Amino acid sequence: MAKAIVIPKMNDVEPDYIILSHWLKKTGSFVKLNDPLVEVESDKAVLEIKSELEGTLLYKVAQEDDKLVEGKLIGIIGEAHEKFEDYKSILAEHGALEVAAPPARETKLHETESVQTTTIYTPQHGQGGFIASNATVVGKVTLGNQVSVWYQAVLRADEDQIVVGDRTNIQDGCIIHCDEGKPTTIGQSVTVGHGAIVHGASVDDFSLIGMRATVLNGAQIGKYCVIGANALITENMVVPDYSVVMGTPGKVVKQLPESYKATLEKAASIYVHLSEEHIKGIYKAL
Repeated sequence: MAKAIVIPKMNDVEPDYIILSHWLKKTGSFVKLNDPLVEVESDKAVLEIKSELEGTLLYKVAQEDDKLVEGKLIGIIGEAHEKFEDYKSILAEHGALEVAAPPARETKLHETESVQTTTIYTPQHGQGGFIASNATVVGKVTLGNQVSVWYQAVLRADEDQIVVGDRTNIQDGCIIHCDEGKPTTIGQSVTVGHGAIVHGASVDDFSLIGMRATVLNGAQIGKYCVIGANALITENMVVPDYSVVMGTPGKVVKQLPESYKATLEKAASIYVHLSEEHIKGIYKAL
């Protein structure tokens, strides 16, 4: 049963401010009791908040840099099969329903009462995003807030789901697909470079997939990783956080320098800004 994740009472004196720094779990991942869930910053300290519940992280209400207060709803946890309709009452109770983007919607069409039922899957997207006029986003796709999908990119979610986190950019000519039982999950503020392929894999927050790199089924790429241009991430390869991978097949060649984290964060921000300009129509096509 879906339940609310809220900011707990931190101490006897309520802090002047609380800001969500990072989610430590991806949407769709299983969360154990006492697992670190989010990192928050207050005027008192920087803290990791541990989960008081166990289950699948179904939905993130609060996003990076959001200002919070004690008791504020930040997410929904429950059973993996639960859908948006199962927990939208929780969102409404906390005043978060109007800004929430539901996961890819299922619509059932009944040809007759006795013949058959067809399920139609409609992509869903959050606020402030940009989808290029000749990009293709089809099926069980859920895009977060300020996601940009650029020219001739294809996100096709017919065999399983594709979930893309806030502020992520899918650049020109990319292909994002999945196989049955192997969804594709891309975290927040990820940069997927021109012509890259991500297939049935997961990519964590603030990582960069280089131009024409390929990420195959079951691969797991951690946060703040750099996958070099034309690299091949083979099936089920696990790339630890802060790794730099190059080659075919890809190999971890070094740890990401601490100073480079800001570069990855900036890369995502640049594309948020570019998408805003394209929405305004600043750049005209022939």
